[in-house]
Amino acid sequence: FDTSFGVTFGLAICADIFYEFPNKPLIDNGIQNFVSPIAWSNYMAHMQAMSWHQGWSLRNCVNIMFANYPWNYGQNSISTGSGIFSCGEVKASYYKTPTWNPQKMGTIIYADLDSDVSLQAPSTLEPSSLLTWDATGNPGWQFAPLAEGYVCSDTICCYASNFVGNAYGYSIGALGGIDSGCGNYEYGYDCGIASYHWPAEVCGIFSCMDQTGTCLDYQTPTGNLTGVRLETRVSTNSTVLPHVLAYGTSGTTSEQILIEPGTGLNFFQNGKVVVLTIDSFPHPISSAEIYGRLYENDNLLYTCPVSSETEKNESDFSTDQSNVDTVDGGKEEENDFPTDQSNADSSNEENDEEDTSNEKNVE
Repeated sequence: FDTSFGVTFGLAICADIFYEFPNKPLIDNGIQNFVSPIAWSNYMAHMQAMSWHQGWSLRNCVNIMFANYPWNYGQNSISTGSGIFSCGEVKASYYKTPTWNPQKMGTIIYADLDSDVSLQAPSTLEPSSLLTWDATGNPGWQFAPLAEGYVCSDTICCYASNFVGNAYGYSIGALGGIDSGCGNYEYGYDCGIASYHWPAEVCGIFSCMDQTGTCLDYQTPTGNLTGVRLETRVSTNSTVLPHVLAYGTSGTTSEQILIEPGTGLNFFQNGKVVVLTIDSFPHPISSAEIYGRLYENDNLLYTCPVSSETEKNESDFSTDQSNVDTVDGGKEEENDFPTDQSNADSSNEENDEEDTSNEKNVE
């Protein structure tokens, strides 16, 4: 849709962000600014609203402004996490506390953005010798203690190295197959809702001790890992997003901390090879994933129009117009509101427990 201030926006509604349509055709046709109303629960560790949308903004180098509908699902699961991102850079974000107050309205966050998004500089990361190993694993989600350094699911193997801090309290996980939003991650489980299952290729680390599907339940970390390097090989047609969350203070609006573009988060993809490095110091890592989506294998109830641009190989994404896929990221920054660029403003509403200099409680 077009606006009176000359910017055209794409609209993605909630889980649209998981899929190729309508977002990819819009991006292929030059749309750089997106808005998205969502009702996104925080119960899945690898599906957190803020890190997923940051990764999507980073991968596509676009602006996105998303507002989470405040809702309490019970059992400490709530819809939370809203933000404004520009090519992965956090311009504003808000994560409300687990205590949901239905009598209180939301918090407005806002930022000045340049509607013409600039690409990030190419990454200097290169794959290590770990990816020369030829290994396979059992199907479905597989987990191992992070200290072991690798785990495989089918043909997807996840390798972790360069630990900073203690790997105790973390697990490494891999998926080559079908991911699920059903809450049961046992291989082959089907909750009967087609849209709750999608093909994925994942390499990640999670705050958990028991190396089972419970690692995919959102948990705050008990360990103090602040640095790690993840590597994997994905299918040629896999669209890969980096997801990273660090931990602030439990039960506050700073519980989830995003890693800003700069030196703390580096993401590299060249064809099938993907590398993600993280430096979250002084905050321990909550979760981090290389998350690949195989759009062409989605089992959807509708047929999407496909442009010639959309048919291009997903591994051809590049920030420097070569065949090297890169995005740099960096040091965490919870809320940054620059005032020297202004083409597109955005706001969202959420529950809040306190005022800040850039937030207004709406009664």
